[in-house]
Amino acid sequence: MIIWENISLKPYNTFQIDVNARYFIEIQSEEELKELFSEEIFKRQKRLILWWGANMLFTEDFDGLVIKVDAPCRDRSCTCPSENHIIYPWKNEHSYPWKNEHSYPWKNEHPYLRSNDNDHIHISVPAGEDWSDFVQYANSQWWAGLQKLAGIPGQVGTAPVSNIGAYWVEIWDLIERVEWYDLQTGEKRRYSHDECEFGYRTSIFKTSLINQFFITCVCFRLIKLDSSLHSQWQKLQKISDEILQMRSEKLPDLELFPSAGSFFKNPVVSIEKWQELKGKFEELIGFANEKMVKLSAWQLIEMAGLKWYSNGKAGVSNKHALILVNEWGATWNDILDVMKVVQDAVKEKFRVELEPEVVIIKNGWE
Repeated sequence: MIIWENISLKPYNTFQIDVNARYFIEIQSEEELKELFSEEIFKRQKRLILWWGANMLFTEDFDGLVIKVDAPCRDRSCTCPSENHIIYPWKNEHSYPWKNEHSYPWKNEHPYLRSNDNDHIHISVPAGEDWSDFVQYANSQWWAGLQKLAGIPGQVGTAPVSNIGAYWVEIWDLIERVEWYDLQTGEKRRYSHDECEFGYRTSIFKTSLINQFFITCVCFRLIKLDSSLHSQWQKLQKISDEILQMRSEKLPDLELFPSAGSFFKNPVVSIEKWQELKGKFEELIGFANEKMVKLSAWQLIEMAGLKWYSNGKAGVSNKHALILVNEWGATWNDILDVMKVVQDAVKEKFRVELEPEVVIIKNGWE
């Protein structure tokens, strides 16, 4: 385990903002994490857990310790609340189990590799696993629930933090438990679904526990399809394939236009405000429940005339107005400039506030 000094974080954030970390370490196991707890640098420095680097914007050098989750952080004590559960058969760098159903080197390593539950599967997934890989694996095993969340960038451990969702599917409906270490005490804890305090694109890990946790495992409850009905699997895979195709068509290429995904939350307004807006703008899209209406942030931005907006360094994606992109070596200040232009224009036209979904990091704090 090596703690590096003065490391550039540009390769570690999807906006590719060039800031430095005073100290930097890559954690590859829970054993290394426990060892880190005893290090003086860990005890005396500010800390920031860095996952895939998506859904965040650095606004200055980080004067503390950045802890990069570099591997699945596998631990056999990672368990679901049900006795019928599966420990996710994690891959090594040369093994992709969904591509070869007969190759399971771990097959006899854990007694819970098969579930007898007729309707659902309870699966414990190491937090460092790639999210898209996990979704693909679940599809290959006839487990339904995640198919519309295909292609979301990040790792499994980030899913509960921001309560990821897409196409009317919210991950909070599928999570049973989250296992994490308290960075203040070093204690390992397990939070139930209710204890996670999920909300729209948020959770307790993004509010009162921000920067105080290290997630090691997430437990999901998925629907178990009948493997004798091949048409069910075809439908499942077809949905994921269509979602991936839509994402490739609507979202910018990260290699060409670095971004952090959806930059703004979809605003929620009262029924009265919705009726007022609908009276002025008939084309507005809204998704209503009994008390509130969720608007589409991308539509508000487009109607404010900003889909093609650019300040020369950063701008609004011409593929999807909800995404801000680094066009030409942008700094964090260039990104924030675009953010403010968008927020001001939407507020002026609709009297609606756009809140960032992206976590804005300033010395490790939002």
